[in-house]
Amino acid sequence: MALRGSFSPGSFVNGASPSGDAPPIERVGVVGAGLMGSGIAECVARSGIGVVLHEPEESALGLSRKRLEQSLQRALNAEKIDLTTFEET
Repeated sequence: MALRGSFSPGSFVNGASPSGDAPPIERVGVVGAGLMGSGIAECVARSGIGVVLHEPEESALGLSRKRLEQSLQRALNAEKIDLTTFEET
């Protein structure tokens, strides 16, 4: 119930209206580099938005980096992304 109020139709970022007047998103912060955090970070990065991924555990951060590299390599091999996107992400 509390979340419903947070996303009510009248509440928009920086007073933006539903007509699309919201400022562009330049960077997204993701807390936690588990499966969900890594997946969110990858989706955001592949869309061209900067990502800051916060994970205090070095081992989890290393696993996340490996998971992201493998996923991007699979996407490149399947021609879902081009080489430029692969290198920039």
